[in-house]
Amino acid sequence: MRLRWAAIESLCKEAEELTGGSHSFWIEALDGSTVAGTAVHKTKRVAKLPLQIGGAVFGSACSYGRESEAWVKAFLSLAERELRSQATVNDMADATARLWKHTNALMRMAASTKLSLDPAATFSSILGILGRSTRLHNGIGVVQKPGTEDFVVYSEAGPTGKADSITVAPLFGINDGVRLVTIADTTSGLYGTCGEILGKFTAAAVANLSTETEHLGFVIVPVDDVEKITSEDLKVLTSAAQIISVAIENGFVLGERMQATRLQVENELLAQQNQDMEEMVHIVAHDLRSPMTALYGFVHVALDELKELRGKLTEEGFAAESYADGIAEPLRDAIRSVEKLNRMVQRLLEFSRSARGTYAFENIELGRLVQGVVRSLRFQITKKEIDIRIALLPNVRGDRVQLEALFSNLVDNAVKYMGEGATKEIHIGCQTGGAEAVYYVRDTGVGLTAEQIPRAFLPFQRFHTDAAPGDGIGLPHVRKIVERHGGRIWCESEPGVGSTFFFTLGDQTAPSRMAESRTRTGNGTASAEAPQG
Repeated sequence: MRLRWAAIESLCKEAEELTGGSHSFWIEALDGSTVAGTAVHKTKRVAKLPLQIGGAVFGSACSYGRESEAWVKAFLSLAERELRSQATVNDMADATARLWKHTNALMRMAASTKLSLDPAATFSSILGILGRSTRLHNGIGVVQKPGTEDFVVYSEAGPTGKADSITVAPLFGINDGVRLVTIADTTSGLYGTCGEILGKFTAAAVANLSTETEHLGFVIVPVDDVEKITSEDLKVLTSAAQIISVAIENGFVLGERMQATRLQVENELLAQQNQDMEEMVHIVAHDLRSPMTALYGFVHVALDELKELRGKLTEEGFAAESYADGIAEPLRDAIRSVEKLNRMVQRLLEFSRSARGTYAFENIELGRLVQGVVRSLRFQITKKEIDIRIALLPNVRGDRVQLEALFSNLVDNAVKYMGEGATKEIHIGCQTGGAEAVYYVRDTGVGLTAEQIPRAFLPFQRFHTDAAPGDGIGLPHVRKIVERHGGRIWCESEPGVGSTFFFTLGDQTAPSRMAESRTRTGNGTASAEAPQG
């Protein structure tokens, strides 16, 4: 643990001033060297007590002068409190850093799972992320292609060789999703098998590569120190194995059926992959809430302890403000970081619910629903002096909560990215002249380029980040809601001119009943549009 002795140096000086200079205080390391304060090299009237944090001895608290035994006890108590506070700050910072690292790793893994015929590309991307983001080393994959007996061995660099089924056979004894294999597993053959495949005999973490339909192989990751591996590291490995499994199975099946039913197979595989990815996002986001809540509580406890310590030191005459403020500021930074992460996790859960939850379809007056959404955003709309125009909208059958989220995201984006142009307008309407009703939200904002439009509906993609805060979940959330209603969504946009988001709602629309909608615009006037055909 890294300790800051400068704070203890100040504590020594303050203690000496408190005694009127009649006593000296200092800290000795285990080797006898002085790390804080000024040592007095005398044997009489010198008192020493061991300095401990969490049961570990870091040195000695020393005092020289009359009744030094009593003074050194008080000095030791203050020194240990200071060092415990430092340890708490270090622990919170390490926990926050690990949480962010694992979250970012899972997001990068999810973004890297593209439909591919080459398992090597999948292993290269995900094993590299795993090695950089956890205490686990870059591992290898052992995959059996359908219809073959031998296993292909993949590393981050690509295919490295083959392993026969007899060599790999002991690994099938692992029934759990992930397991730590140590030298204690010699009799079962697991330790020897991992060593032979890895090329060195060491402890290893092994994760199954499997889907709902078949078992594909294993991921084997060497481990230098089993004691340092945490449950969070193993959770990341499990998620990585799930992602690899889906990507490889998709690649194998697509390769076999490409010539006969290429389009049909791609759609089925993409749907399955989306379902698996949505399940993983839900599980990861849900599991992150408990450690985030604990971390949030720990930091607040540390701040309360710091406040109490500051008060006691002030009562005893110590000038505690300077180093207390220095400790409190990084704790407040940690709280803000956890709150930001909590908002991101909440959006992930909302996205997951829109993809996985049960929809309650009912008859809805869409015009009234949109008016409610606009009223909820009235403050932002008025502040930017935006004119809102709502055309006649049909009644539909849909999930009220999800449709409110759909329009809220689209209108909120239009407001946030309106820009500072001369014309500030948002038009909401419905085109009913074709085979199906097409709804739209049109704005005169900053717009998107042709390259940005295809990426706008992918998770964690953000543009114009200087214009407004966000997390890149809004448009993917909208896309999933539209798809769950049986519709489709697309965008037309031009930089500096504005964007129009079009979408359908499948067979749910009842265009025979159109409800006129009116709303108050940014300049205080009421307006309405006729439906466009």
